Amino acid sequence: MNGNDGIELRIDTIVCDGFDPVDRHAFGRAVERDLARLLRERGVPASLSQDRDIRAIVAPEIELPDAATPDAMARELARAIYDGLGQ
Repeated sequence: MNGNDGIELRIDTIVCDGFDPVDRHAFGRAVERDLARLLRERGVPASLSQDRDIRAIVAPEIELPDAATPDAMARELARAIYDGLGQ
């Protein structure tokens, strides 16, 4: 790997029940930011060491308090996605 190598991860759809669609773009950017952070900090899961398509990741239900901020929700969803990539 040289300094320009990396992975391309494209998420077509995230389905979140009970989420205000008005916030979807900011929420999506926050998930992207937190997922990139996890990949930097924890590394790329071995399951992604080969070129492949992952059609779906079913994350476990995330329980958050009613007062949870969008950033807190994004962190939890990014963690669930990252964990799902390792399977």
